[in-house]
Amino acid sequence: MTDKTLKGLGNQIAGNAKEVAGKITGNKSLEAEGVAQENLGDAQREAARVEHDAEETARAAGDKAKGIGNQIAGNVKEVAGKITGNERLQAEGVAQELKGKAQSKIADVRKP
Repeated sequence: MTDKTLKGLGNQIAGNAKEVAGKITGNKSLEAEGVAQENLGDAQREAARVEHDAEETARAAGDKAKGIGNQIAGNVKEVAGKITGNERLQAEGVAQELKGKAQSKIADVRKP
């Protein structure tokens, strides 16, 4: 849990306690304050969740881009190796291309 999530949870709990205390004592002001604080906590937790999802999406997009870059670079090396008869360069290209495909697949799985 992030600090923002914990802060939201704290506001939800405190707000709920105030709301209940207000209902028990007949204090409408305390009850309303509790409802407001509980709603604030709900919003804070939702904001933390959205922020986390955005960070994960950005991270996955970066990983996907790296994977595509490795696929392209590997393909270029492979072709250059074939043209020049350099089997080592060709093999390096195949390996790099496979690494890129794996990176792309991992990025697809990591998307929230």
